[in-house]
Amino acid sequence: MSSSTSRQVAGPIAIRMYLPLSPVEAVDLWQPTEISCHGQQHTLSPSIVNPPLCILLATVFFATTTAYAQNGAASAARDADWARVVTMPPPPPANAGATPSQVTATAVQRARQFKEAAQAARNFIISYPTDSRVPQAKKLEARSAVLGVHLTDQDKGQPAIQIAAAFRADKSNSLEDRFDVALLIERKQYEMRTAGRPLAGDALEHERVAKRLYDEFRPLPAVFGFYLGVADTSDVAVARRAAQSIIALPAPQRVRREAQTIIDRCNLIGRAVNFQCNTLDGRPVDLNRQNGQLSVVVVWSAQVSPHGLRGLNALKGRVPRDTQWVFVSLGGTATQLTAAKSQAPFPGLHCVDPRGFGGPVAEALKVRQYPYCYVINRDRTVAGFGLIDELPKILGEAALR
Repeated sequence: MSSSTSRQVAGPIAIRMYLPLSPVEAVDLWQPTEISCHGQQHTLSPSIVNPPLCILLATVFFATTTAYAQNGAASAARDADWARVVTMPPPPPANAGATPSQVTATAVQRARQFKEAAQAARNFIISYPTDSRVPQAKKLEARSAVLGVHLTDQDKGQPAIQIAAAFRADKSNSLEDRFDVALLIERKQYEMRTAGRPLAGDALEHERVAKRLYDEFRPLPAVFGFYLGVADTSDVAVARRAAQSIIALPAPQRVRREAQTIIDRCNLIGRAVNFQCNTLDGRPVDLNRQNGQLSVVVVWSAQVSPHGLRGLNALKGRVPRDTQWVFVSLGGTATQLTAAKSQAPFPGLHCVDPRGFGGPVAEALKVRQYPYCYVINRDRTVAGFGLIDELPKILGEAALR
């Protein structure tokens, strides 16, 4: 056979044929042609091989295989771009022991990472406008844009807020996603107005935001959950008003019951508490029979948060020395409770109610979350309640009564 070149075409079906190097060698095409199909070799006899057809088939297979390889590379590049979109910055590290400048530097770095995430989402949207993941990319862009805003931004975060506001207003996005972004916007705008203070620390503004979001997203159950959270973490006046508003709204029955519990807790102010619990060794404790000292009842859970009492360390030097402490764990094993006792920064009585939220302590104090604290006056009536970090304020208010 005259000189020729052998070419292998890759793909699910590979045809190996002899293509002539010159027109006079065309007769070589009438030699038997080998075909590889799914790993098996087949030979086509000269009677069924048409040289021009073979050349056409080889060209088609080569083009198809090349296109397949190119599509695979494009798909891999798209998936790599998507991975950059969904890779969010890690949670911020604990700031214990950090200097103010270190805390600021960490916050700025984290904001920059969110800015990069927002840009990655924008690039994906532009590069792959028909991809099914574009709606999710739009939400991630809006969220990351807001989370990337920092007090040090020269533009005060306005371009980022505008991106998120456009997503919030676009009704083609789901109501849940729009609410999620709207809540981020409200919190960030408050922080920017108040030099970084959290929205949750301003009960009145928190309540106003809840009302605005209800008016905007009222069919959404998450709106009632947020509204309920406002009532649960505010001072007595705002908590009562917010809870009453929830009951007046067409909220789910479960939410209405929880709102009523918050109102009942507000009604504890000025009343004597009436519950008993047992210490770790089984001795009964009745607050009504305690001496005339100011008391703090800390309700927590050694089972859910075994290190929960460590948060009280921040209160050293900020509470009266003669304060009587009662620590009530809703559930927990003897081992957990014994270990927790050694972590408490203040001496006191350590009790347990094994029935948790369904027990008499939670029912008497209308507990909905923990850790939570109650201040009991010397006359054994409830002076106030709130989160652990609010205790100095509650004690100050109790002293004025």
